[in-house]
Amino acid sequence: MTVSPQQHRRRLALGLGLLVATPGCAAPRTGPPDVVLIVLDTLRPDHLGVYGYERETAPFLADWARRSVVFRRAFSASTWTAPSTASIFTSLFPVQHGVVEGIFVHEVRARTVAETGRSSLPLNRIPQAVSTLPEILKAAGYQTFGVASNVNIGPEIGFSRGFDRFDRLMDRDAGELFARLRDWESDFDATKPRFIYLHFDDVHEPYARREPWFEASGTTLGDLEAAYDSEISYVDDVLRQMFEYFDWDRDAIVVIASDHGEEFMEHGELGHGLSLHRELLQVLLLLRAPVRGEEGQIVTRNVTTLDLLPTLAELIGLEPREEWEGRSLVGLLDGDAVIGERTLFGHRRLEGDPPAELWTAVSGDWHLIERDGHFQLYNLSNDPQERLDLSAARRDVTARLAAELEAFRSSLRPHAAAETYEYELDPEGVERLRGLGYVE
Repeated sequence: MTVSPQQHRRRLALGLGLLVATPGCAAPRTGPPDVVLIVLDTLRPDHLGVYGYERETAPFLADWARRSVVFRRAFSASTWTAPSTASIFTSLFPVQHGVVEGIFVHEVRARTVAETGRSSLPLNRIPQAVSTLPEILKAAGYQTFGVASNVNIGPEIGFSRGFDRFDRLMDRDAGELFARLRDWESDFDATKPRFIYLHFDDVHEPYARREPWFEASGTTLGDLEAAYDSEISYVDDVLRQMFEYFDWDRDAIVVIASDHGEEFMEHGELGHGLSLHRELLQVLLLLRAPVRGEEGQIVTRNVTTLDLLPTLAELIGLEPREEWEGRSLVGLLDGDAVIGERTLFGHRRLEGDPPAELWTAVSGDWHLIERDGHFQLYNLSNDPQERLDLSAARRDVTARLAAELEAFRSSLRPHAAAETYEYELDPEGVERLRGLGYVE
């Protein structure tokens, strides 16, 4: 019987067992590895030295990247937290899992609430029929722990499902999330592998001027970026402490990603409004698995965050599910399987009457953005800032990607019946959303 490299890897990981460090305990345990998923909200990768930034904002991540797989061109399925994170959790596109917006009360909807006197807003949420990453790992025998500080990441949209312990610490910084996870150490079962999900919101606006990392530039826009960078440095320092404390650099499978990026006037806006340009769509993605050893690797092929769930499933020996839209990247990393170049798709909706919808297709160096039948085309290699629209000059590429996008949209069907949740509004909640830039 021939044993494939993938089967051999699984036998090493599951049959022989991995030694996994248990925080607070000297004795190791054998069995499947722990899985740690860290999402750094709103972090655009080109503000990190490992992705080419002119200065090092995250020395810990730079060191971690040297021992990890660095995906240079990873793209999100959306540019808002709720749909993009739901796609990470389900390996489905937003239109399929139904979460096309989050607790983002756009000004039009906020005015409607004020005018009608409504006290709640309907939110889309992940349908119960759609299995999420924590539910899948829990069913596989994992203990599951989740801590988040973004208002969207909570029970209303379905993100708390499958966790043994879950807490949303809104308006709390990375250090407080670290403290909460330490509080749960007494609940850690040394006989079971753990899945730990941490969603940090520090890099999201409004940006604090974190000392000693903040360096004033003398301009309003420059100071905004400097504050943003200082938040990255602060979170990086907390991550360093967490990894040392929990010993995750030993045998855990660790994914560090961002859900979307941030704009600093590259296309006339601040934050992450209705846009699918590269500064919002491209994300940080680092993967380290114990079976891969200490040697780092750089992947330049286009990948999507929908690939994370299938990749993690293969690494711990679970079978892929037919409904998943992403592909496992393990074969790509090991060279024992060929993953052809794909066109990657993304979506962004803004509620209104009618709703505004943007779609994107990324193929090789080409990036197509579509809104209401109008197209923009950019070359990501020659024009990373996406300054020059080539849709007219390269009609052949525009037509090809437009046809692929239309075929993709025509094939999309919701994976399960849409579900909604009535989110109760209160003055404190509205002010919190206003502080995050979601309500004017």
